Amino acid sequence: MFDYHFTLRLWSAMGLVLFAALPVQAERPSAPALLPADTLVMVRVANMPDLREKLKDTAAGRMLQDPEIAPLADNLWASLAEWWSEIEDRVGVPLDDLRMTPQGEICFAVVPQGDRMPSVVMLLDVKDRLRTAQILLEKAEEAMNERGLFKSTEIVGDVRCSVFKDNNDRVRMTYFEKEGTLVFASRLEAVQQIVEDWSGTAAEPRKHLSDNERFAVIMNRCRGSKDESPQITWYVDPVSLTRTLARGNTAAQTSLALIPVLGIDGLQGIGGSVILGSGEFDQITHVHVLLENPRSGVLELLTLNEGDTSPEPWVPDDASSYMTVHWDLNRMYRQGAKLYNSFTEDGALEKEVQERLKEVIDLDFEMDLLAAYGGRATMFTWIEKPYRLNSQSIVIGVKLTDAKAFEATLEKIMSRDPERADKVAYGSISYYRVKTPENPPENENAPPRELLRQPTPCIGIVGDYVIFTDGEEAFLHALEAQKDPEKQLSSQLDYKLIASKIKRQNGGESAGMVSFNRPEEGLRMIYEVARGETAKGQIDRLADEGNRPFSILKKAFDDHPLPPFSKLEQYFAPGGSMVTDEETGYHFMGFQLKREKAE
Repeated sequence: MFDYHFTLRLWSAMGLVLFAALPVQAERPSAPALLPADTLVMVRVANMPDLREKLKDTAAGRMLQDPEIAPLADNLWASLAEWWSEIEDRVGVPLDDLRMTPQGEICFAVVPQGDRMPSVVMLLDVKDRLRTAQILLEKAEEAMNERGLFKSTEIVGDVRCSVFKDNNDRVRMTYFEKEGTLVFASRLEAVQQIVEDWSGTAAEPRKHLSDNERFAVIMNRCRGSKDESPQITWYVDPVSLTRTLARGNTAAQTSLALIPVLGIDGLQGIGGSVILGSGEFDQITHVHVLLENPRSGVLELLTLNEGDTSPEPWVPDDASSYMTVHWDLNRMYRQGAKLYNSFTEDGALEKEVQERLKEVIDLDFEMDLLAAYGGRATMFTWIEKPYRLNSQSIVIGVKLTDAKAFEATLEKIMSRDPERADKVAYGSISYYRVKTPENPPENENAPPRELLRQPTPCIGIVGDYVIFTDGEEAFLHALEAQKDPEKQLSSQLDYKLIASKIKRQNGGESAGMVSFNRPEEGLRMIYEVARGETAKGQIDRLADEGNRPFSILKKAFDDHPLPPFSKLEQYFAPGGSMVTDEETGYHFMGFQLKREKAE
């Protein structure tokens, strides 16, 4: 039998080893080793210079360094720096100096303070950029003085803290500098705890976030390879955060009493990581939702099943993205009804759902709708031409247990308001075209009509799926794909490559959800819209009206026109993601592949 608690302890130990090895400066402990064990929120960049270098090696970073594209990017940056110079006297430093000020670890956190509201804490390594940081702080102090905050100095341990209080003598912000690190907090007590733990002068040993078993499990599951640590990590204790923020609010406290009853306290933590430039991957993203095992209450509702994740025949070869999920909707409904009825009476939810549906249409929810669900739902996006701001159509298909039987149900639903939909035949397939109001009339704050696609929602049964879409062209395109295997996404080499990468990942063979995406297709849509006459006219108009960001954009495009799209797309590779239902919770892993060299 699976020992959940043993696994939790094992992953905790592995996570602690991981954090001991993270690349941080030797002068002080890393942020997770300074923050209290019951930290509510943490967002951390392990090393900012390393992150900057990694960003240069991403698809976007390499593209911006291309000889044909770099002049445009440099022009935009120069224009931004020129605008910045106009407010530099208020900020105190040039834009380039500001950008380079972070020189190591950056961490933002929310930490509890007993029975009081939590404190916001920020750690920022500036190292040899301390003088620049001091200039910024001097300007910030001037601004706080203008807002009626008064500065005082307090000695905490071996550091001198600047403390800013309001007229009621309440601390609003405090900070200190030690060994090239700036530490900010909204409460003096939080600063005192960090100083004591940093210098090792605490009266009694304390547990820190890096000692937190739940934090360690999440970070271990979201780590990179043994040679590649995440550049960005984050963690949230949602239940404790909610309870903390609700203190003093009677109504909220009453609601919080339902947390254990609903099983929400089984949500033990959420965290994730971002890893850039790791081997063949341009980037990898992890998110782990840590759940108590066994799950109870609302945490039992979302259940993913294993199953075939290859694209259905109606998913076209030129889809810009694809996602499919095996979701046990029947179990979700049964578990939800059981939970709801425990507060009322047996059969209460089933009765209420049926009565509300009867008010709209004469259908039986369980027999006509729930029983018709075949356990899988798929979505793909497709970009309709000509390119406009909303050219991307969304197509959703829900698998049916008996497509023939569901035809009568769909007919009943659509015939309820026959004026709203037309039944259309396309070959042997009939579908419904839903009528929608035209795009609203133009106004000076809205995009021109030429830049917007008029949605044409459709619904119909294709094979053993009922398909919904916001664009009739996309619906017809899906029907054409179904006729020809060579026009289907499943036949495409880039899809097959991503599918094979997913299967090789931990849990990939049993993923309940997988996705595939082509980032260059969305970029192509933006590119074509941006270079069109309508968009250029809008940019010119807004620039002439004195809108500074658009003036910067206009100047950049005038001096350095966009290169051919072939120069941009060669930097982008396909990506994918998956969600697995594991013993410790739900895990999401997404990635983009790297093109090593532009063609």
